[in-house]
Amino acid sequence: MKKILALFVASAFAFSCADDDPLATDQLAGGPKLVGFQESFTSVSYFEDLGTIEHEFPVTLLGLGNGQLSSEDIVITYDAAPESDAVEGYEYDFAEASKQVVIPAGSTFAMIPISVHTGNFDPVVKTTLKLKITAVTTSGVSYAEQNRILDIYFIGCQSTLAGDYNVKTTRKDTGAIYNFPGETVTMTAINTFRTETVGPYRVTDFAAGANAGYTFIDICGVIKVPLQNLGDIYGNEVKGMTEDGTDGAVVSSSYFSVNYQIGFGTPVNSVWRPFTSEYTRI
Repeated sequence: MKKILALFVASAFAFSCADDDPLATDQLAGGPKLVGFQESFTSVSYFEDLGTIEHEFPVTLLGLGNGQLSSEDIVITYDAAPESDAVEGYEYDFAEASKQVVIPAGSTFAMIPISVHTGNFDPVVKTTLKLKITAVTTSGVSYAEQNRILDIYFIGCQSTLAGDYNVKTTRKDTGAIYNFPGETVTMTAINTFRTETVGPYRVTDFAAGANAGYTFIDICGVIKVPLQNLGDIYGNEVKGMTEDGTDGAVVSSSYFSVNYQIGFGTPVNSVWRPFTSEYTRI
């Protein structure tokens, strides 16, 4: 039985369903054999010099064509895209000199190892390694263009946004305003936070088991809202307003704002409602 979100509002919304709706990447039996990154970005954060630490980033089979796993190894070549501003040899090095990784026959993923030099992170601004698949040399397998690049943010600036705020949320297409006094913003991971409200919806508007609010990431004063399911269980999605991840800004130690949108409609998330939430520290 699909979960339905009961929101106590005047008009009826067409909510989509979540638990048994497959993700696009679950459709392994259709389309060509493709590899790529399942996420568009990830972050690596260090605030002190811990030396060189190796991190691994997965590259995955996103489609299987005829539904069968590959009977031979899939060889993938990668490199830093020219748009990267992180410096190879200073903030990071590729652990494999060949810049190749292999998804073994019968498997669905491989890990790309990168050596991270933690003592060389900028304490004020992030830098970005745009990890790009450059070739797939196995016959019958290619890369998914929209999943070809993984942005790896190197972050040396620690966010301190956790705390209590008065929140003013504006629906941008109608001008409707929703005020939420005394909202707590909680840090859930390094530079990652969870609010208690999203759009016009507060904790009491969600069904049991849902996670109220939305998740955002503070990357050296620039806020990004990653794609996520509303309440973590519904098919309705929440995401930022921009393609480049500049979805908000930390203006001062007592004020920041975030721009995001919530998907509604039939088919799923065919209508997006834009919101701006302003947070003033109490």
